[in-house]
Amino acid sequence: MIGGGLVQLAATLADPDLYDARSLSNRFEAPDHVLYWVAYLMLTAGLPGLFFGQLEQIGKAGVVGFLLALVGSALTMAVSLITAHVLPVTISMFGTAATLTQLIQPGGKLNSLLVPVVLTALTFFPGYILFGVASARARVFPSWCGWLIAAGATLTIAAAAGPPARVPVSIGSVLMGAAWLGFGRTCLVLGSVAGRHR
Repeated sequence: MIGGGLVQLAATLADPDLYDARSLSNRFEAPDHVLYWVAYLMLTAGLPGLFFGQLEQIGKAGVVGFLLALVGSALTMAVSLITAHVLPVTISMFGTAATLTQLIQPGGKLNSLLVPVVLTALTFFPGYILFGVASARARVFPSWCGWLIAAGATLTIAAAAGPPARVPVSIGSVLMGAAWLGFGRTCLVLGSVAGRHR
């Protein structure tokens, strides 16, 4: 969780999609989305551990939140893979002024990608909000970790607004990154304590 949180934080803060009108031709676009998919590979793999570590306390809302967040994280990884490795080679076909938003919107040349992008939003944001609140209330991990996940996911919804959203999205990413660090540190401490008692 610690590594995923740090990489996700770096990727969000450097994301050219949020401020560059020609993001697909921006030389930082592909490397940045490599960071995204690596981050969400780690977070998707680590999320079940957080869930099962508090399974008895997290409640039905937490279960729903976990499932949605898991799907949202996996879809975020998939969309980031496409953005990192497929879209940059389309510049010769679509021109240097093309953006992901333009290409996937209804009527766009890659509008079939709109479905996974919308599904990502419909699962990631509500999933992490529910999971964060449920984790905070479960109190197996420090409550602030859950509240930061919920608050960070809420703020990152603003990404749909484009360039003006850079500040709230960056703040949301910092909050989520801090939460992953807190979850990860707690897991290390609990694992160390359990190891000493064997």
